[in-house]
Amino acid sequence: MPSESLLPNAIGALVDDGIHITWRLSNETTSLSYICWPAATEEVSHIPYHSIVWCSPVADTEDVFEISYVTLISKLHKMKLIFVQLSEAGYQSSERCASQILSAAYTGSFHQPRILLLLNTKGGKGDGAAIYKSQIEPILRAARTQFTCIETTHSKHAMQIGQEVDISKYDIVACCSGDGIPHEFINGLYKRQDSADAFNKLAVTQLPCGSGNAFSLSTYGTCDSGLATLEMLKLSTMKMDVMLLQQRDNTFLSFLSQAYGAIADSDIGTEHLRWMGPVRFELGLAYKVFTKARYPCDLYVKYAIENKQQIKDHFRLYNKYQDSKVTTEVLEVTSEELRSKYPSITSSIPDDWKALPSQEMDNLSIFYVGNMPYVLTDAQFFPAAIPDDGCMDLLLFNSKMSVLDYTNLLLNVSNGGHVHHDEVRHAKVTAYRLVPRVDPKHHYISIDGESFPVEPIQVEVLPKVLTVLLKDKSYVETRFGEH
Repeated sequence: MPSESLLPNAIGALVDDGIHITWRLSNETTSLSYICWPAATEEVSHIPYHSIVWCSPVADTEDVFEISYVTLISKLHKMKLIFVQLSEAGYQSSERCASQILSAAYTGSFHQPRILLLLNTKGGKGDGAAIYKSQIEPILRAARTQFTCIETTHSKHAMQIGQEVDISKYDIVACCSGDGIPHEFINGLYKRQDSADAFNKLAVTQLPCGSGNAFSLSTYGTCDSGLATLEMLKLSTMKMDVMLLQQRDNTFLSFLSQAYGAIADSDIGTEHLRWMGPVRFELGLAYKVFTKARYPCDLYVKYAIENKQQIKDHFRLYNKYQDSKVTTEVLEVTSEELRSKYPSITSSIPDDWKALPSQEMDNLSIFYVGNMPYVLTDAQFFPAAIPDDGCMDLLLFNSKMSVLDYTNLLLNVSNGGHVHHDEVRHAKVTAYRLVPRVDPKHHYISIDGESFPVEPIQVEVLPKVLTVLLKDKSYVETRFGEH
């Protein structure tokens, strides 16, 4: 491309947190050609380093740089390219200046990771392919990232990929999907002979393209695929707890949640309405609340923290400790740490587990256990969830609540305030066994949003197994400690 077509459309000045921009507004009377964007419609004055994915000097020019960054365009985060003159950069060479900008842009993360993308085009409303093409792929190409995209074609395809992928070829596996593809892929890794090596080598993340995007909401704080892609490139790795489940003779992993009762029936029971998006879940749950649906069961738990005030203290102490840590060492998991520590589900209940009162369990409405704060955009069901505290958050709702009390309680789910209600049992547990007492033909158990048989399940925490990407060494802020 001729150098005259690459004249800068902005003048920039480097500052501590980014680049201050002065735009050269286009003018029909000038001979200059601004090739990238109609700058006359822009009023950008600052580009944070965090938003920049690429910078390089333009050949045969003086102090002109190509800068690719992610910005909000028509309510979505997308890629933008500009040519900027940095005449006052103060560096000996243009190459040195570009290198310093990239170093500031990628602080704390591994620059240009090798990424495997698993694209589910049929999830959610079926617009995964369009989201990938418009928001995800342009950012990865602009960042000069090495990536391979595989489109999943059938159920359990991602699990098969997890079992067979050459882990030496990638650093990150990004699921362009809802929460089902991460569930499948993680269980594929778990089935490998070298499962510990796989969990240590690969960071797993989600670029939201489904109806349920809890993984992205909890780690990146967004359902915007462009913003999630940017965060994926910028954040550091950390180990997260997962949950080991036993049902019949099967053993598998859960990274997000397990539900029985109104939540499971509202989720799995409305699969035929998936085209509606997240609202299908809300409609299903409203119906269960107004009909006072009951889901009796037997429940045995190993408590870590039973008292609500102690949970608050635990949460505050964890965040205070995280804030004081300068670095986070990512410890490797061993094969031994991927095995169960408890007797099998067919064995007797361990002596140190507690049986919950039958009167409470006979009138159960919602049984919900989670490992991440968000389950939907406006559903912060587990605000006290911590990525690596070795605990699961247990929530129990009683069907005897009045419809008004139940409705008011659910209205607080968006801010996490529901866990403080007297009608809700909230505890931190390290293991449990659930024995449903309902007709399995008409009800569901949901594991990470996927349907499982309505049969006894036993679950325990496997600490610090899954490598993920987190900001500030924790999940997104939930304000749980402020209540």
